[in-house]
Amino acid sequence: MEEKKYNRSLGNKLIVLSLLIGPPAICFYIVSLNSHTLISKGLSIPILFIGVLSIFLLIDGIINKKLDKTPRKKKMKKIVKLIVFIFFALYIGLSSALMVLLYMPSAIFRDWLITTAMTTQHHTYFAEWFYNDNEINRALAKNIVLESGESSNPDLLNFTEPDFNQKTYKNKYEKEVLTKDKDNDLYKIIDIKYDGVIGKLAVIYDPSKIVIGTSKGMGTNVDSNYGEYVYD
Repeated sequence: MEEKKYNRSLGNKLIVLSLLIGPPAICFYIVSLNSHTLISKGLSIPILFIGVLSIFLLIDGIINKKLDKTPRKKKMKKIVKLIVFIFFALYIGLSSALMVLLYMPSAIFRDWLITTAMTTQHHTYFAEWFYNDNEINRALAKNIVLESGESSNPDLLNFTEPDFNQKTYKNKYEKEVLTKDKDNDLYKIIDIKYDGVIGKLAVIYDPSKIVIGTSKGMGTNVDSNYGEYVYD
């Protein structure tokens, strides 16, 4: 009986092909189980067949690659192997993450997606693609306000008069500038910290009481000019 020959190159191609068609086929089949808007009911069986076929192709590819006894003529460069590995890791990982997000046991994301899509009335297909009518109605029912049929008593409502004299400020620095200290209404020193810069701002409320002091050494001759300390 002739021994079966295995082909490493064919095995690599089968593995790549199975990894390309397998994840989307499985994802589309899961979607078809939950809604027939994006994928019709008649396509679910062919999609399932493609998913199962991809599994057999993957197994056959691994067998061909591992059992090929012929010596390797050329090795794939490490950088190419790394790129291929990262591509398929992201490809399969994102597909799996999408399915988990759409159909995980917790309905937090599911209810948010359905409610947002259906209430906008412009992008309802985002919900209808992935969920059937029963699931959509269940999510919407959780956000419906039911009328009790009872009359409201306005006497039970308490209103507070708005304070029209209340001042609003653009930021905390404007508030500090426009708010005088009780013990000093002439000037105010404000510490400033913004975008990594630290400084001080001097606010003068009555400029008529401020005198500008100059150094005795000020003049037109650069060589004879000199400065003085502030306290001098």
